Amino acid sequence: MSPQRPSAGPHHWLGLAAGHSRNADADHLLLGLVDELPLSNAALGQTHRVAPGRLGLSLGLPSASLAEAAFGLLPEVAPRLAVAGPEGVRGPERWHADAVAALAAAPEGGRAVLFPGAAGLPERITVAELLARTAIDAVRVLGGAAVGPEAWVETRGHLRPERLGATLTLRLAPARAGFVPFEVPDPHPCCGGH
Repeated sequence: MSPQRPSAGPHHWLGLAAGHSRNADADHLLLGLVDELPLSNAALGQTHRVAPGRLGLSLGLPSASLAEAAFGLLPEVAPRLAVAGPEGVRGPERWHADAVAALAAAPEGGRAVLFPGAAGLPERITVAELLARTAIDAVRVLGGAAVGPEAWVETRGHLRPERLGATLTLRLAPARAGFVPFEVPDPHPCCGGH
């Protein structure tokens, strides 16, 4: 009997905000929560554009009891973080509206940073294995190029699929030896100030 494929839903959501403007900073916060909270392997962490120049985050957990526990612990482990959940909003008041906006956006989708199966993936994996080992449902290549299950993906340790409803899709770009995720790990502005 083969192991069951990870799934990206359903979830009990929390909205989070701390005034982040860059994906890299928001990602760092979400990934850090893995070390601070008793998160399930089924946790889903996403980013959302909640206002011009500001990101909100969401944390989806597979049970109401895990979401309640996280809601209670977050003010202790991340005191500068506003947290919105079914029990209300906690944390710095200046980020309350962003946390509430992230909570409202979470069920519809977002840019996934944490998702089932993401941890421990090799740097190089076939599309078939990627789809079997993670909650990613599909890959889409920019420009419409076809990608077969045997095609190689160089993960670069940075997979950020987009979730729309219950579907998690990873955008890929063609590369020399297969494909790479479209989103680069540490983007920086080109020619800034020159």
